Amino acid sequence: MQERRLLAATDFEPCYDAGKFMDIAMPRKIDPRWGEIVPQEPPIFMIEDSEAKALAAFLDVSREEDIASLKAAVEGIGQIYFARRAQDEEGPTRAERNEALRRLAKAEDFVQALDALNHRAESALMDALQLYSDRSWMKGLGVESAFHLIEEVKRASGDVDIDIATGYMRAAVEEYLPHLQRQRGPDYAINLSLAVDDVLDLYHKITGKAPTHSVVSRADNTEALNSKAGRFVTMVFGPINRTLKKNNQPEILPTRIFTEVRRAVERFKSS
Repeated sequence: MQERRLLAATDFEPCYDAGKFMDIAMPRKIDPRWGEIVPQEPPIFMIEDSEAKALAAFLDVSREEDIASLKAAVEGIGQIYFARRAQDEEGPTRAERNEALRRLAKAEDFVQALDALNHRAESALMDALQLYSDRSWMKGLGVESAFHLIEEVKRASGDVDIDIATGYMRAAVEEYLPHLQRQRGPDYAINLSLAVDDVLDLYHKITGKAPTHSVVSRADNTEALNSKAGRFVTMVFGPINRTLKKNNQPEILPTRIFTEVRRAVERFKSS
């Protein structure tokens, strides 16, 4: 039986080789990788053509094929967000995930322990690497993503230095474990953080500009994101909240989005 693996931002591939849009991602088919556990089916996430055109106009994108590419990229980010939420509702418990990561950080045979991770622990490992405070590991190891690094270490292909790679991975896990141990309730906060990272990365790829963060007070005593990157995130999360509401799930509060944008911009600056 095939194992099932987690959907990740690296499960995108360029939709075509065309100028500044050559790196915008299109979702591709995912093969199962974690045994017999089948997560709850996530809702289908799609945005309206009018929403795609509004996003494109906001970013000064005008070519029809570029608008289609932007629409597909946003839908891919949203679908991954919902897939991560669904995966967190099934499978190994949080305690089992944390124990698997503790064993990984201390394992003498790191590769064997990595192969033995349950799907939830492997998901958390990718999150730990993506959020690790020392952002030099990607450039230092010549890898494109956390998923790429994990796969290279599993294969021991010689393309990366295993000792250096496992050192980074152990350190990332040890830094991230206290956060996991403090968690209560569903792991939706980290999923939101990763989705905001993906949206800001898309903004950067299209505009070539580093995302910034600012908030403005409105006449009704509420606040709104004021930077262009922040407003782009708000526009993307409109359809995500609509999908949550349609599926009888609580919508994401604006204040939580503001917080995650601020944190993501800080991470972007330090990368």
